[in-house]
Amino acid sequence: MWGEFVVPETIDSRIWPKTAAIAARSWSPPGTDDGEDMYRRLEELNPKLDVLGLKHRFNYPAMLQRLAGEHPIDALKTLADILEPVKYYTRPGTRAYTQMTPLNRLVDAARPESRQARKFRDLVDRYLEAPDSSGDRNTMLEWLKKWRDNHAPLKPVLEESSLLNEIIPLSEDAAALAGAGLQAVEYIEKRQQAPLSLVDKVHPLLNPPRRPEHELLIMIAPGIEKLVERACPPLTTDDFEDGDSEGWEPNIPENWQVGGEGGNRFYHLKAPGIPGEVSAPASCSLLKEFDVSGFVLTGRLRCAAPLDNPHRDMVIVFNFQDPTHFYYVHFSASSDERHNIIGLVNGTDRVKINSEEAGKTEARLTDKRFHDFKVSCNPETGEIEAYLDDLNTPILTARDKTLSHGWVGVGSYDDTGSFDDIMLLGKRMNERFE
Repeated sequence: MWGEFVVPETIDSRIWPKTAAIAARSWSPPGTDDGEDMYRRLEELNPKLDVLGLKHRFNYPAMLQRLAGEHPIDALKTLADILEPVKYYTRPGTRAYTQMTPLNRLVDAARPESRQARKFRDLVDRYLEAPDSSGDRNTMLEWLKKWRDNHAPLKPVLEESSLLNEIIPLSEDAAALAGAGLQAVEYIEKRQQAPLSLVDKVHPLLNPPRRPEHELLIMIAPGIEKLVERACPPLTTDDFEDGDSEGWEPNIPENWQVGGEGGNRFYHLKAPGIPGEVSAPASCSLLKEFDVSGFVLTGRLRCAAPLDNPHRDMVIVFNFQDPTHFYYVHFSASSDERHNIIGLVNGTDRVKINSEEAGKTEARLTDKRFHDFKVSCNPETGEIEAYLDDLNTPILTARDKTLSHGWVGVGSYDDTGSFDDIMLLGKRMNERFE
Protein backbone atom coordinates (compact mmCIF):
# COMPACT_ATOMS: atom_id res chain seq x y z
CA MET A 1 0.00 0.00 0.00
CA TRP A 2 1.14 3.56 -0.79
CA GLY A 3 -0.34 6.55 1.01
CA GLU A 4 0.84 9.83 2.48
CA PHE A 5 -2.25 10.46 4.63
CA VAL A 6 -2.66 7.31 6.71
CA VAL A 7 -2.80 6.78 10.47
CA PRO A 8 -3.54 3.62 12.48
CA GLU A 9 -7.24 4.51 12.57
CA THR A 10 -7.53 4.65 8.78
CA ILE A 11 -4.99 2.18 7.42
CA ASP A 12 -7.41 -0.78 7.38
CA SER A 13 -10.01 1.24 5.44
CA ARG A 14 -7.36 2.13 2.84
CA ILE A 15 -6.29 -1.50 2.38
CA TRP A 16 -9.61 -3.34 2.70
CA PRO A 17 -11.75 -4.35 0.93
CA LYS A 18 -9.80 -2.98 -2.07
CA THR A 19 -7.15 -5.68 -1.68
CA ALA A 20 -9.86 -8.31 -2.09
CA ALA A 21 -11.03 -6.58 -5.27
CA ILE A 22 -7.48 -6.66 -6.66
CA ALA A 23 -7.23 -10.34 -5.78
CA ALA A 24 -10.56 -11.09 -7.46
CA ARG A 25 -9.37 -9.33 -10.60
CA SER A 26 -6.19 -11.42 -10.58
CA TRP A 27 -7.87 -14.81 -10.29
CA SER A 28 -10.85 -14.07 -12.56
CA PRO A 29 -10.86 -14.84 -16.31
CA PRO A 30 -9.66 -11.93 -18.51
CA GLY A 31 -13.16 -11.20 -19.81
CA THR A 32 -14.73 -10.77 -16.37
CA ASP A 33 -15.88 -7.15 -15.96
CA ASP A 34 -19.06 -7.35 -13.89
CA GLY A 35 -18.55 -4.51 -11.41
CA GLU A 36 -21.95 -4.97 -9.81
CA ASP A 37 -21.18 -8.58 -8.98
CA MET A 38 -17.79 -7.55 -7.59
CA TYR A 39 -19.43 -5.11 -5.16
CA ARG A 40 -21.96 -7.79 -4.15
CA ARG A 41 -19.14 -10.19 -3.28
CA LEU A 42 -17.25 -7.49 -1.39
CA GLU A 43 -20.34 -6.85 0.74
CA GLU A 44 -20.38 -10.53 1.63
CA LEU A 45 -16.68 -10.39 2.49
CA ASN A 46 -16.94 -7.46 4.93
CA PRO A 47 -18.36 -9.45 7.90
CA LYS A 48 -15.61 -12.05 7.46
CA LEU A 49 -12.98 -9.30 7.61
CA ASP A 50 -14.65 -8.00 10.79
CA VAL A 51 -14.29 -11.44 12.39
CA LEU A 52 -10.59 -11.39 11.55
CA GLY A 53 -10.24 -8.20 13.57
CA LEU A 54 -9.89 -5.66 10.77
CA LYS A 55 -11.21 -2.16 11.59
CA HIS A 56 -11.95 -0.92 8.07
CA ARG A 57 -15.59 -0.29 9.06
CA PHE A 58 -15.53 0.26 12.82
CA ASN A 59 -13.19 3.24 13.15
CA TYR A 60 -15.28 5.43 10.82
CA PRO A 61 -18.14 6.22 13.26
CA ALA A 62 -15.66 6.70 16.10
CA MET A 63 -13.76 9.33 14.10
CA LEU A 64 -17.02 11.10 13.23
CA GLN A 65 -18.05 11.12 16.90
CA ARG A 66 -14.76 12.74 17.87
CA LEU A 67 -15.42 15.48 15.33
CA ALA A 68 -19.03 15.95 16.43
CA GLY A 69 -18.14 16.20 20.11
CA GLU A 70 -21.21 15.91 22.32
CA HIS A 71 -23.61 16.01 19.36
CA PRO A 72 -25.11 12.87 17.80
CA ILE A 73 -23.32 11.95 14.59
CA ASP A 74 -26.44 11.27 12.49
CA ALA A 75 -26.39 14.49 10.45
CA LEU A 76 -22.59 14.47 10.11
CA LYS A 77 -22.65 10.86 8.95
CA THR A 78 -25.38 11.64 6.40
CA LEU A 79 -23.01 14.14 4.80
CA ALA A 80 -19.81 12.13 5.26
CA ASP A 81 -21.39 9.08 3.66
CA ILE A 82 -21.56 10.89 0.29
CA LEU A 83 -18.05 12.38 0.41
CA GLU A 84 -14.65 11.16 -0.73
CA PRO A 85 -11.17 12.68 -0.38
CA VAL A 86 -9.83 14.54 -3.44
CA LYS A 87 -7.99 12.40 -5.99
CA TYR A 88 -4.75 12.21 -7.96
CA TYR A 89 -2.28 13.63 -5.43
CA THR A 90 -4.30 16.84 -5.16
CA ARG A 91 -4.21 16.91 -1.37
CA PRO A 92 -0.47 17.55 -0.83
CA GLY A 93 -0.68 20.81 -2.78
CA THR A 94 -3.68 22.16 -0.89
CA ARG A 95 -1.92 23.08 2.34
CA ALA A 96 1.49 22.75 3.99
CA TYR A 97 1.58 19.23 5.45
CA THR A 98 4.40 17.85 7.55
CA GLN A 99 4.92 14.59 9.42
CA MET A 100 3.63 16.39 12.52
CA THR A 101 0.33 17.51 10.96
CA PRO A 102 -2.60 15.86 12.79
CA LEU A 103 -4.79 13.81 10.44
CA ASN A 104 -7.99 14.47 12.35
CA ARG A 105 -10.25 16.33 9.91
CA LEU A 106 -13.31 15.09 8.04
CA VAL A 107 -11.18 14.37 4.96
CA ASP A 108 -9.26 11.86 7.10
CA ALA A 109 -12.41 10.17 8.35
CA ALA A 110 -14.09 10.04 4.91
CA ARG A 111 -13.97 6.69 3.19
CA PRO A 112 -11.93 6.26 -0.01
CA GLU A 113 -15.09 5.24 -1.87
CA SER A 114 -18.62 6.34 -1.02
CA ARG A 115 -20.86 3.28 -0.99
CA GLN A 116 -23.95 5.49 -0.67
CA ALA A 117 -23.01 7.62 -3.70
CA ARG A 118 -22.33 4.53 -5.80
CA LYS A 119 -25.73 3.11 -4.95
CA PHE A 120 -27.34 6.48 -5.69
CA ARG A 121 -25.76 6.54 -9.16
CA ASP A 122 -27.19 3.07 -9.78
CA LEU A 123 -30.64 4.25 -8.65
CA VAL A 124 -30.45 7.24 -11.00
CA ASP A 125 -29.42 5.05 -13.93
CA ARG A 126 -32.30 2.65 -13.36
CA TYR A 127 -34.75 5.51 -12.83
CA LEU A 128 -33.76 7.23 -16.08
CA GLU A 129 -34.13 3.93 -17.94
CA ALA A 130 -37.66 3.46 -16.54
CA PRO A 131 -38.97 6.55 -14.66
CA ASP A 132 -42.16 4.70 -13.72
CA SER A 133 -40.25 2.07 -11.70
CA SER A 134 -41.68 3.07 -8.31
CA GLY A 135 -39.15 1.18 -6.17
CA ASP A 136 -36.08 2.93 -7.51
CA ARG A 137 -37.91 6.25 -7.79
CA ASN A 138 -39.14 6.29 -4.21
CA THR A 139 -35.78 5.33 -2.74
CA MET A 140 -34.00 7.93 -4.88
CA LEU A 141 -36.42 10.68 -3.83
CA GLU A 142 -36.16 9.67 -0.18
CA TRP A 143 -32.37 10.00 -0.29
CA LEU A 144 -32.50 13.32 -2.15
CA LYS A 145 -34.89 14.78 0.43
CA LYS A 146 -32.71 13.55 3.28
CA TRP A 147 -29.62 15.21 1.76
CA ARG A 148 -31.51 18.40 0.92
CA ASP A 149 -32.76 18.78 4.48
CA ASN A 150 -29.55 17.71 6.22
CA HIS A 151 -27.79 21.09 6.40
CA ALA A 152 -30.18 22.62 8.94
CA PRO A 153 -29.55 20.04 11.71
CA LEU A 154 -25.88 19.74 10.79
CA LYS A 155 -25.03 23.46 10.79
CA PRO A 156 -24.86 23.86 14.61
CA VAL A 157 -22.52 20.89 14.83
CA LEU A 158 -20.22 22.38 12.21
CA GLU A 159 -20.26 25.84 13.79
CA GLU A 160 -19.19 24.53 17.20
CA SER A 161 -16.19 22.57 15.94
CA SER A 162 -13.00 24.26 14.77
CA LEU A 163 -12.25 21.15 12.73
CA LEU A 164 -15.64 21.20 11.00
CA ASN A 165 -16.02 24.93 10.30
CA GLU A 166 -14.32 24.48 6.94
CA ILE A 167 -17.06 22.21 5.60
CA ILE A 168 -20.02 24.54 6.19
CA PRO A 169 -19.95 25.58 2.50
CA LEU A 170 -19.60 21.92 1.51
CA SER A 171 -22.71 21.02 3.50
CA GLU A 172 -24.60 23.89 1.85
CA ASP A 173 -23.49 22.70 -1.59
CA ALA A 174 -24.57 19.11 -0.90
CA ALA A 175 -28.02 20.34 0.16
CA ALA A 176 -28.26 22.56 -2.94
CA LEU A 177 -27.27 19.70 -5.21
CA ALA A 178 -29.90 17.42 -3.72
CA GLY A 179 -32.50 20.20 -4.08
CA ALA A 180 -31.55 20.61 -7.74
CA GLY A 181 -31.94 16.87 -8.21
CA LEU A 182 -35.46 17.00 -6.80
CA GLN A 183 -36.33 19.91 -9.10
CA ALA A 184 -34.98 17.99 -12.08
CA VAL A 185 -37.14 14.98 -11.23
CA GLU A 186 -40.22 17.23 -11.15
CA TYR A 187 -39.54 18.45 -14.68
CA ILE A 188 -38.74 14.96 -15.93
CA GLU A 189 -42.03 13.62 -14.61
CA LYS A 190 -44.02 16.56 -15.97
CA ARG A 191 -42.31 15.98 -19.31
CA GLN A 192 -41.29 19.63 -19.36
CA GLN A 193 -37.89 21.08 -20.12
CA ALA A 194 -36.31 22.61 -17.04
CA PRO A 195 -35.38 26.32 -17.22
CA LEU A 196 -31.77 27.25 -17.90
CA SER A 197 -31.73 28.94 -14.50
CA LEU A 198 -31.65 25.46 -12.93
CA VAL A 199 -28.61 24.50 -15.01
CA ASP A 200 -26.93 27.83 -14.30
CA LYS A 201 -27.46 27.33 -10.57
CA VAL A 202 -26.20 23.76 -10.42
CA HIS A 203 -23.25 24.05 -12.83
CA PRO A 204 -20.77 25.54 -10.31
CA LEU A 205 -21.68 22.80 -7.84
CA LEU A 206 -20.85 20.17 -10.44
CA ASN A 207 -17.51 21.82 -11.17
CA PRO A 208 -15.89 22.55 -7.79
CA PRO A 209 -12.42 24.06 -7.44
CA ARG A 210 -9.64 21.59 -8.22
CA ARG A 211 -8.09 22.12 -4.77
CA PRO A 212 -10.94 22.79 -2.33
CA GLU A 213 -9.72 23.83 1.12
CA HIS A 214 -11.66 21.02 2.79
CA GLU A 215 -10.12 18.51 0.31
CA LEU A 216 -13.41 16.66 -0.16
CA LEU A 217 -15.63 15.80 -3.13
CA ILE A 218 -19.43 15.45 -3.13
CA MET A 219 -19.83 12.12 -4.88
CA ILE A 220 -23.56 12.34 -5.59
CA ALA A 221 -22.74 15.10 -8.09
CA PRO A 222 -22.49 12.79 -11.15
CA GLY A 223 -25.93 11.34 -10.43
CA ILE A 224 -27.43 14.81 -9.98
CA GLU A 225 -25.80 15.88 -13.24
CA LYS A 226 -27.54 13.04 -15.10
CA LEU A 227 -30.92 14.10 -13.69
CA VAL A 228 -30.36 17.76 -14.62
CA GLU A 229 -29.19 16.86 -18.13
CA ARG A 230 -32.30 14.74 -18.65
CA ALA A 231 -34.49 17.61 -17.42
CA CYS A 232 -32.66 20.20 -19.51
CA PRO A 233 -30.67 18.42 -22.22
CA PRO A 234 -27.86 20.38 -23.85
CA LEU A 235 -28.30 21.58 -27.40
CA THR A 236 -24.87 20.16 -28.17
CA THR A 237 -21.65 18.94 -26.58
CA ASP A 238 -18.24 18.46 -28.14
CA ASP A 239 -15.07 17.03 -26.61
CA PHE A 240 -13.43 16.57 -30.05
CA GLU A 241 -12.29 13.05 -29.11
CA ASP A 242 -13.61 11.77 -32.45
CA GLY A 243 -11.07 14.00 -34.19
CA ASP A 244 -13.88 15.82 -35.99
CA SER A 245 -14.95 19.47 -35.87
CA GLU A 246 -18.21 18.91 -37.73
CA GLY A 247 -20.81 21.46 -36.68
CA TRP A 248 -18.27 24.29 -36.33
CA GLU A 249 -17.99 27.02 -38.94
CA PRO A 250 -14.74 29.04 -38.69
CA ASN A 251 -14.35 32.40 -40.37
CA ILE A 252 -10.91 31.27 -41.64
CA PRO A 253 -11.14 27.46 -41.99
CA GLU A 254 -7.41 26.88 -42.61
CA ASN A 255 -6.61 28.39 -39.19
CA TRP A 256 -8.56 25.78 -37.23
CA GLN A 257 -7.97 22.08 -36.64
CA VAL A 258 -8.56 19.34 -34.09
CA GLY A 259 -5.28 18.94 -32.19
CA GLY A 260 -4.06 16.47 -29.62
CA GLU A 261 -1.76 16.29 -26.63
CA GLY A 262 -1.24 13.67 -23.94
CA GLY A 263 -4.11 11.51 -25.18
CA ASN A 264 -6.56 14.41 -25.19
CA ARG A 265 -8.03 16.11 -28.27
CA PHE A 266 -9.23 19.70 -28.54
CA TYR A 267 -10.24 22.37 -31.05
CA HIS A 268 -7.16 24.40 -31.90
CA LEU A 269 -6.79 27.87 -33.39
CA LYS A 270 -3.31 27.58 -34.91
CA ALA A 271 -2.90 31.01 -36.51
CA PRO A 272 -4.15 34.53 -35.72
CA GLY A 273 -6.97 35.95 -37.79
CA ILE A 274 -7.00 38.93 -40.14
CA PRO A 275 -8.43 42.25 -38.86
CA GLY A 276 -11.80 43.14 -40.43
CA GLU A 277 -13.55 46.38 -41.32
CA VAL A 278 -14.21 47.20 -37.65
CA SER A 279 -12.09 46.67 -34.55
CA ALA A 280 -13.29 43.28 -33.27
CA PRO A 281 -12.01 39.74 -32.64
CA ALA A 282 -10.32 38.54 -35.83
CA SER A 283 -10.85 34.78 -35.30
CA CYS A 284 -14.04 32.91 -34.49
CA SER A 285 -15.63 29.56 -35.13
CA LEU A 286 -19.40 29.31 -34.68
CA LEU A 287 -21.89 26.59 -33.84
CA LYS A 288 -23.99 27.61 -36.83
CA GLU A 289 -26.73 25.03 -36.24
CA PHE A 290 -27.93 26.87 -33.14
CA ASP A 291 -29.43 30.36 -33.33
CA VAL A 292 -30.17 30.89 -29.65
CA SER A 293 -32.07 33.57 -27.79
CA GLY A 294 -30.56 32.67 -24.42
CA PHE A 295 -27.85 30.24 -23.41
CA VAL A 296 -25.28 28.87 -21.01
CA LEU A 297 -21.98 27.90 -22.64
CA THR A 298 -19.33 26.00 -20.69
CA GLY A 299 -16.00 24.44 -21.55
CA ARG A 300 -12.26 24.84 -21.22
CA LEU A 301 -9.88 27.19 -22.98
CA ARG A 302 -6.19 28.00 -23.03
CA CYS A 303 -4.12 30.66 -24.74
CA ALA A 304 -0.96 29.70 -26.64
CA ALA A 305 0.47 33.21 -26.92
CA PRO A 306 3.86 33.92 -25.26
CA LEU A 307 3.61 34.50 -21.53
CA ASP A 308 5.38 37.84 -21.80
CA ASN A 309 2.52 39.17 -23.94
CA PRO A 310 0.37 41.16 -21.46
CA HIS A 311 -2.54 41.28 -23.91
CA ARG A 312 -2.78 37.55 -24.67
CA ASP A 313 -6.43 36.57 -25.01
CA MET A 314 -9.17 34.11 -25.92
CA VAL A 315 -12.78 35.06 -26.59
CA ILE A 316 -16.30 33.65 -26.48
CA VAL A 317 -18.55 35.07 -29.21
CA PHE A 318 -22.34 35.13 -28.85
CA ASN A 319 -25.50 36.57 -30.39
CA PHE A 320 -23.45 36.65 -33.59
CA GLN A 321 -25.53 37.89 -36.51
CA ASP A 322 -22.77 38.94 -38.93
CA PRO A 323 -19.09 39.98 -38.69
CA THR A 324 -20.02 43.46 -37.49
CA HIS A 325 -22.89 42.61 -35.12
CA PHE A 326 -22.19 40.41 -32.08
CA TYR A 327 -21.16 40.32 -28.42
CA TYR A 328 -17.98 38.76 -27.11
CA VAL A 329 -16.31 37.97 -23.79
CA HIS A 330 -12.61 38.81 -23.84
CA PHE A 331 -10.56 36.78 -21.34
CA SER A 332 -7.06 38.24 -21.08
CA ALA A 333 -3.85 38.47 -19.08
CA SER A 334 -4.41 42.18 -18.41
CA SER A 335 -7.35 44.46 -17.68
CA ASP A 336 -8.15 47.83 -19.26
CA GLU A 337 -10.70 49.45 -21.57
CA ARG A 338 -10.07 46.82 -24.28
CA HIS A 339 -8.84 43.73 -22.43
CA ASN A 340 -10.73 41.44 -20.07
CA ILE A 341 -14.10 42.91 -21.00
CA ILE A 342 -17.52 42.08 -22.37
CA GLY A 343 -17.61 43.84 -25.74
CA LEU A 344 -20.35 44.82 -28.17
CA VAL A 345 -19.71 45.09 -31.90
CA ASN A 346 -22.70 46.86 -33.42
CA GLY A 347 -21.69 48.05 -36.87
CA THR A 348 -18.71 50.01 -35.52
CA ASP A 349 -15.57 49.35 -33.48
CA ARG A 350 -16.19 47.30 -30.36
CA VAL A 351 -17.15 49.00 -27.12
CA LYS A 352 -16.83 47.82 -23.52
CA ILE A 353 -20.27 47.17 -21.98
CA ASN A 354 -19.47 45.31 -18.75
CA SER A 355 -20.25 47.14 -15.52
CA GLU A 356 -16.82 46.63 -13.90
CA GLU A 357 -14.44 49.59 -14.03
CA ALA A 358 -11.76 49.34 -16.72
CA GLY A 359 -8.54 47.99 -15.28
CA LYS A 360 -10.27 46.62 -12.17
CA THR A 361 -11.33 43.17 -13.40
CA GLU A 362 -9.39 40.06 -12.46
CA ALA A 363 -7.23 38.97 -15.43
CA ARG A 364 -6.58 35.23 -15.11
CA LEU A 365 -5.28 34.18 -18.53
CA THR A 366 -1.66 34.40 -17.41
CA ASP A 367 -0.45 30.88 -18.20
CA LYS A 368 -0.70 28.14 -20.81
CA ARG A 369 -2.92 25.72 -18.95
CA PHE A 370 -6.59 24.99 -19.65
CA HIS A 371 -9.07 27.14 -17.73
CA ASP A 372 -12.73 26.30 -17.06
CA PHE A 373 -15.11 28.93 -18.39
CA LYS A 374 -18.80 29.69 -18.39
CA VAL A 375 -20.74 32.42 -20.19
CA SER A 376 -24.48 32.94 -19.76
CA CYS A 377 -26.92 35.34 -21.40
CA ASN A 378 -30.57 36.05 -20.54
CA PRO A 379 -32.15 38.05 -23.38
CA GLU A 380 -35.25 38.97 -21.37
CA THR A 381 -33.27 40.76 -18.67
CA GLY A 382 -30.18 41.52 -20.74
CA GLU A 383 -27.98 39.97 -18.05
CA ILE A 384 -24.64 38.62 -19.26
CA GLU A 385 -22.16 36.87 -16.96
CA ALA A 386 -18.70 35.48 -17.66
CA TYR A 387 -16.73 33.14 -15.39
CA LEU A 388 -13.17 31.83 -15.53
CA ASP A 389 -11.80 29.17 -13.15
CA ASP A 390 -14.18 30.06 -10.30
CA LEU A 391 -17.57 29.07 -11.71
CA ASN A 392 -19.43 30.45 -8.68
CA THR A 393 -18.48 34.11 -9.06
CA PRO A 394 -18.47 35.97 -12.40
CA ILE A 395 -15.47 38.14 -13.21
CA LEU A 396 -17.41 40.12 -15.85
CA THR A 397 -21.08 41.18 -15.83
CA ALA A 398 -23.20 43.32 -18.14
CA ARG A 399 -26.79 44.23 -18.85
CA ASP A 400 -27.55 44.93 -22.51
CA LYS A 401 -30.39 44.12 -24.93
CA THR A 402 -28.97 45.45 -28.18
CA LEU A 403 -28.77 42.00 -29.80
CA SER A 404 -31.48 39.54 -28.79
CA HIS A 405 -30.24 36.34 -30.45
CA GLY A 406 -27.60 34.77 -32.67
CA TRP A 407 -24.95 32.11 -32.94
CA VAL A 408 -22.41 31.18 -30.28
CA GLY A 409 -18.75 30.46 -30.89
CA VAL A 410 -15.13 30.59 -29.75
CA GLY A 411 -12.06 32.43 -30.95
CA SER A 412 -9.47 35.09 -30.20
CA TYR A 413 -8.89 38.77 -30.84
CA ASP A 414 -5.41 38.25 -32.31
CA ASP A 415 -3.83 35.18 -30.65
CA THR A 416 -3.89 31.39 -30.89
CA GLY A 417 -5.16 28.78 -28.46
CA SER A 418 -7.41 25.81 -27.83
CA PHE A 419 -10.93 24.94 -26.67
CA ASP A 420 -12.32 21.69 -25.26
CA ASP A 421 -15.31 20.04 -23.54
CA ILE A 422 -17.83 22.47 -25.00
CA MET A 423 -21.45 22.26 -23.81
CA LEU A 424 -24.21 24.57 -25.02
CA LEU A 425 -27.52 24.76 -23.21
CA GLY A 426 -30.05 27.22 -24.53
CA LYS A 427 -33.32 28.21 -26.06
CA ARG A 428 -33.52 28.35 -29.80
CA MET A 429 -34.87 31.55 -31.30
CA ASN A 430 -38.52 32.22 -30.36
CA GLU A 431 -38.39 29.94 -27.30
CA ARG A 432 -38.85 31.58 -23.92
CA PHE A 433 -35.78 31.88 -21.68
CA GLU A 434 -36.51 31.28 -17.97
